[in-house]
Amino acid sequence: MAKDYKVNKVEELKERLSDARAIVLVDYKGINVEQDSLLRGRFREEKVDYFVAKNPLNHIGLKGVGINCPELTLNWPN
Repeated sequence: MAKDYKVNKVEELKERLSDARAIVLVDYKGINVEQDSLLRGRFREEKVDYFVAKNPLNHIGLKGVGINCPELTLNWPN
């Protein structure tokens, strides 16, 4: 079940990424819920697709649309 979920998430990511005109990756450590809500609201007003996904899934999704981003793998546990 978990594998199917991840496969579906990667497919969803690839679709979203392939439709994007720009992609911004952010390390959002330290942002609190209130700040995140404000950010989401501002993005929604500007019709920006904002989402959070785990780095391994982002890495696979980006590779699936032809973008190599090895920085996403730097802090993965061994």
